[in-house]
Amino acid sequence: MAVKYRKSRPERSRPRLASIDALVDRLPTPMFLIDRAGVLQHANSAGTETLQRAQYLVLHDGHVRPRTAKQKQQFANMLASVLSDDSITRASGQSASMSILDVQGQAAVLVAQTLRGQLNLCGKPQADAALFLIRPTEKAHINNFRLQIMFCLTPAETRLAEYLIRGMNLAAVSGQLHLSRETLKSQLRSLFEKTRTNRQGELIALLLSSLTVSVA
Repeated sequence: MAVKYRKSRPERSRPRLASIDALVDRLPTPMFLIDRAGVLQHANSAGTETLQRAQYLVLHDGHVRPRTAKQKQQFANMLASVLSDDSITRASGQSASMSILDVQGQAAVLVAQTLRGQLNLCGKPQADAALFLIRPTEKAHINNFRLQIMFCLTPAETRLAEYLIRGMNLAAVSGQLHLSRETLKSQLRSLFEKTRTNRQGELIALLLSSLTVSVA
């Protein structure tokens, strides 16, 4: 059963579109909110089903883990990279990704994204990272034209959005496209403005939600 996670914040601080808190429960893509120790704080219905079926990921002593022991260290390294104590890393909303296999050997992409939520009464964030499991079906449905039309994105912004959905961070995109980090940061700021989101976790959740909503 999913562990319910709710993060209180003043209503005036919410973006005009739904924040990650509102998107998580209706997102068809499996999504998990975890704390710094990897303990599950909340999973949406798709995520709960994934854990119950031990598909890609399992829940062990309250911790989210890869289904196979072979990928345990890689998963731990990925979380360590996004949950670093380095203030610059956390302030930048660091993301990382890895390929993860299901019982049939089909690969999905697991994206870990730093969250910068409000502190609880004990002075600690209620969740520190979001995990997005992008299965082969979701990867196949990434549609640049649809993103461009829905949010009035430029071709460059749409391309960056696609790379972010696939789990790449700005450093990796910079190397792939041979563009400066400043250029990509400018495009990312424009994505935030056009989608009315504030953080990469919110942005990825919104983009995935938009791409997986059926169109008549």
